[in-house]
Amino acid sequence: MSNDGGKTWQASSQPISGFKSAVVYLSNKQLICTGTSGTDLSADKGKTWYTISQESYNAVQKAKKGKAVFWLEIKEK
Repeated sequence: MSNDGGKTWQASSQPISGFKSAVVYLSNKQLICTGTSGTDLSADKGKTWYTISQESYNAVQKAKKGKAVFWLEIKEK
């Protein structure tokens, strides 16, 4: 995680679990990330992460208005 726009980085004390392809701020302190290894949530700006789902998703987005969060899974034919 970075507090200076990416100039320096610090490792999380409780890192994300597995591969993640998307991350979104839900609030000033709360983030959600998702990927093929599941979905993790942080309530402290990314210092610690907790798995909330092990289902595979490829993208996550917060609604512009309200509190809705949307996940997307892309399946190949």
